[in-house]
Amino acid sequence: MKINSLEKLNDKITSELAWRKKELIDFSTLIKSQSEIYPVLCKMGIALLSAHFEGAIKNISYYYLLYVSSQNKKCSELTENFAAILIRKILQDSTESLKITLYKKSATKILSDESFSIADNVIDTESNPTSKVVKDIFNTIGLDFSPYATKEKYIDTDMLSNRHKAVHGEHVNVSRDTFEETKKEILGFMDSFTNLILNAAEKQEFLKCSPEAVN
Repeated sequence: MKINSLEKLNDKITSELAWRKKELIDFSTLIKSQSEIYPVLCKMGIALLSAHFEGAIKNISYYYLLYVSSQNKKCSELTENFAAILIRKILQDSTESLKITLYKKSATKILSDESFSIADNVIDTESNPTSKVVKDIFNTIGLDFSPYATKEKYIDTDMLSNRHKAVHGEHVNVSRDTFEETKKEILGFMDSFTNLILNAAEKQEFLKCSPEAVN
């Protein structure tokens, strides 16, 4: 897959979010229409919300990396996180043991201005999108997590705690208000994260000396 323009990046992310938002809104409508079984639906809905939170972060981040990769920039032109991604890819692609020769190979490619490229599994949510995992993804793609620091407790407790109990068959009561509040938070995060990604792409924040920084 190639995403070689801002327009294509925007289209890809917009399409990604559209079906996720529709599914969540449809499920919310279902809960409101089923007064007799809404407690069960709300519990199922928390698991669904968590899945969309994880999927959106993973896929949108990957689209951004595909966009950066399509710019055909050398690693020396990019911020350090992209060199780290390339090094990890080189090590993963190798069939040798992790000896110093591998690290030399990585260093040679970086120092010789190897063009940036990515692997399919570069974004790893570990099937458990805790705040620590989300911060690691931000670091991987070179974005600042600090604006979301106030959401750490919410991600780890209000959302994931209920999600874990639901998917592991534990007894948990999830009210309509809890479901709707979680839905509001996750949809808000999706939109905010999208804006952050598109802004970074437009301002070329992936470059060591971006035009925005120069100006």
